[in-house]
Amino acid sequence: MAKDFKAKAAKTPSVYGSIIGSAQDAQHVQEVQEAPRPQPVQAIGSTQGRKGAKLPRINMAFSAESLDYLRVISALKGMSITKYVNDLVEQDRARNAEAYISAKTLTKTM
Repeated sequence: MAKDFKAKAAKTPSVYGSIIGSAQDAQHVQEVQEAPRPQPVQAIGSTQGRKGAKLPRINMAFSAESLDYLRVISALKGMSITKYVNDLVEQDRARNAEAYISAKTLTKTM
């Protein structure tokens, strides 16, 4: 005669119940993380992966100290090195707007 395991199985706790219960307990223990802050949209937009939509590019060489500075400061500000350098150029262009316009008209007359 075969053993009856149904009665014995009914008395033991379910393995799946303990797994689900421990996973639910773990969810209560997890810390709530703050939502990431959205970054302002770049005025020039994204061109990566878009056929025929490319921004002008240049290849630049930096000293080791300057490159390290760019990496640290751009990461601190939460932006790419390209965005950080573009912001610096934008600020400088605003400061030197009159000189830029004068130089531009001078080069056109030549």
